[in-house]
Amino acid sequence: MTMNMQANETTEARTGSEPGRRPLLDTRGAGNYTGLGERYIRRLRSERKIACIRIGGRLLFDPNDLDHLIEQHREPILNISASSWPRTDHTSAVGRGV
Repeated sequence: MTMNMQANETTEARTGSEPGRRPLLDTRGAGNYTGLGERYIRRLRSERKIACIRIGGRLLFDPNDLDHLIEQHREPILNISASSWPRTDHTSAVGRGV
């Protein structure tokens, strides 16, 4: 085993991190990650609509939970064929002297 591999294994054992696990995010980071903003993340948390991890006085969010939140609010696409799409008259009153 190389020295670098030993150092990585020691760091993972110390921090308890799993290979491939993404780091936890604070409230600001969660707001940036989702694009919702820090204030909205705080509101979701106070309404207990999003899970968090409380360590000491800090609120931390697992990116997997944030991904789940996003998926819960995903709206499906409509499968509308072009032939069934309502046709409208796209002519404008502008230029017709009306």
